[in-house]
Amino acid sequence: MGKKVVIVGYGTAGSAAAAYIKLFCRDCDVTVIEKRPYPVYHPCSIPDCISGDIECEKLIEHEPLTKGIEFIASAEVDDVDTSNKVVYFTKEGSRHKMNYDYLILTTGSKPAVPRVLAHALEVDKVFTVKNIEDGIAIRKVALQSKEAIVIGAGAIGLEIATALKKLGLRVILIEALSKILPALLDDDVANYALEKIKAYGVEVVLNKPVVHVEKHGDKVKVQTKDGSEFVADFAVMAIGLRPNIDLAKKIGLKIGELGGVVVDEYMRTSIEGIYAAGDV
Repeated sequence: MGKKVVIVGYGTAGSAAAAYIKLFCRDCDVTVIEKRPYPVYHPCSIPDCISGDIECEKLIEHEPLTKGIEFIASAEVDDVDTSNKVVYFTKEGSRHKMNYDYLILTTGSKPAVPRVLAHALEVDKVFTVKNIEDGIAIRKVALQSKEAIVIGAGAIGLEIATALKKLGLRVILIEALSKILPALLDDDVANYALEKIKAYGVEVVLNKPVVHVEKHGDKVKVQTKDGSEFVADFAVMAIGLRPNIDLAKKIGLKIGELGGVVVDEYMRTSIEGIYAAGDV
C-alpha cells in the first residue's frame, strides 16, 4: 500500500508535486485540498481578462491536470495536528479531517499590502490582483468608470495599467521609487520603458509613496507622502506579492528572513513529514 500524501493548494507547485508523485509512486494515494472552486487558472492572463482580450471564464480549467488523484475543491485547511499527522479542513460549512504520511504545503502567495495601506483594503472600489475573481471585479467596475489609479509600477502594475488603458480609461500609475519596474530594470532600460508606457497614454507619477487611501464621495482618493492627492473612480493596488504563510505559521513551521517557509535541498520543512514548495 502506497503512502498517503496530502497537498494543500493547487497552483504551479501543487500541480507539479501531484504530477511527479503519481509518476514516480503510482500506488501513492494523493489528495489535493484547494480553496478555489476550480482546480486550475492562468493568472498571467488576468490583465487580458480585464481588457476583454480574453473571456475570463477561458482562464479557468475545471479538471485537475493529473489523473488518479483525489481533488477537494472549495475547501480550506485551517489546522494540522503535526504530532498525529492529521489535516483539518472546512468545506461547505462542515469540518473534516484527513490523515497523511506526507504533507506538502503549496499555499502560494497573496497580494503584498504595506502596513501603512492595510486600511485601504476596507475602502470601497479599491482592489488587489491575485485571482480570476479579482480580474472579473476590476473589469466590471472599469466598464462603468472613466478614471483609474494603479498603485505600484512593477510588472503587475504595468500590465493592469495597460489593460485599463485599452478600455479607454484615464489611468494614473503611481510608483514610490524613482523608476518603473524598479526590481527588474537598470535605469537606461527603465527610462526607455517609461517613455513607451507614457506614449501609450498612461500617466506615470514617480517618487511618490502612497500613504493613505480613502473614499471620496463615489470615488477614491489617494494621498502620497508629499501631500499630493489623486482622485479616480477606483484604484488597484499592485504593489507585489508575498508568501502566503498563514497556515505555515499556525502549525509552527520555521519562517525565513524573507518571509517564506524555510526548507532544505529536498524541500523538507522544520517539521518531519511536511514539505513546502512554490511561492510559500
